[in-house]
Amino acid sequence: MQNVHDITPLHLVVDTIQVYYEFSEKCPAYSSDHIALLLKYNADVNIENNQGNTPLSDAVECKCVEPLAIMLKHNSTSINKKYYEGEILLHIVARYQRTDVIQLLIDYGADIDVKDKTA
Repeated sequence: MQNVHDITPLHLVVDTIQVYYEFSEKCPAYSSDHIALLLKYNADVNIENNQGNTPLSDAVECKCVEPLAIMLKHNSTSINKKYYEGEILLHIVARYQRTDVIQLLIDYGADIDVKDKTA
């Protein structure tokens, strides 16, 4: 179920986690439970909003690793999906120099040889 901006409840939870972290510098205690509950009821980690972002692409920008790990464990089939400028999730997270998230993406099958449109 998407709103007029094609945003789903899973998008909203990930965005809320991101905002919470910005203010408190820690992940909210509820984050994993809310994501797990939405996934239990078939939330789609790969569904795009009107800007082309998925819950997975939003999650790689979040500094909380656990929500991303839960979503990847549930469904990592689009881990190499190309976003704006041909970037995959690995390119997006590399900008933030988050080695823990880079390793997580590689562990779930991110292709380290994919080039974006600037290469």
